[in-house]
Amino acid sequence: MSLRLHKFTKALMLGWLLALSHQASVVAGESKQVKQASKTYPVTRNFIADAKLTPSEVKQVLELAKKCGINHPSEVRTFHYLPTSGRGISVKSLEKVDGRNTSFDMVTISKKGWDQGEAETNSIRVGNFWAEKDAKYSTLLRRYEFKKAAIQISIGKGVDLAFADKVIPLIDGKKVLFDNDSNREQFEELKDSKPVAISKSYSGGGYELRFNEPSMRAIMFDVKNGQVVITGVAHINI
Repeated sequence: MSLRLHKFTKALMLGWLLALSHQASVVAGESKQVKQASKTYPVTRNFIADAKLTPSEVKQVLELAKKCGINHPSEVRTFHYLPTSGRGISVKSLEKVDGRNTSFDMVTISKKGWDQGEAETNSIRVGNFWAEKDAKYSTLLRRYEFKKAAIQISIGKGVDLAFADKVIPLIDGKKVLFDNDSNREQFEELKDSKPVAISKSYSGGGYELRFNEPSMRAIMFDVKNGQVVITGVAHINI
């Protein structure tokens, strides 16, 4: 797998991971006290079975995350880069809440032997762990009412809040147009699903609204003359 393709696969996987992990009602892991830079922070450890970190490795990971800009971590998580068997690490900052918005930063970290990626020459390193210089990214979650339930939706880069506030209620209320009957039928199949993220389309113009359980799909849409037009519905396999 080329480095460029590997990084693109990581970006797609991590976007989905962020949306799903934050909406989970039960966190699998226990809260630990980890000393860092002479201060003590409560940091949740959430490790999958085949990607556990020792206490000393956690300290190294937190040291690396701090070098990447995560000064107040709240969680260390390990995960699979589905559908591959590669394993990764993420460190999440404390959340900031401002009205309907919740924001946090996260950095993704690699460990030697855990995936097929290779450290770039300008990577930041601590022991067997490394992160790319641009590994830290910010997430903005905004609260909406969808299907009469309060949910949070991740707002992708370049998506204006006013735009999201306009189109999401229209999609919820089915006040949309379709460019063909197939898209209409697949849209109707999403009646029990709730969106987790809105972003600009990865495949070109327009936008995507991604849904999770019971079926992982993405609605592709555009806005023409003030109306939301559904241009496709894709199944997401991870």
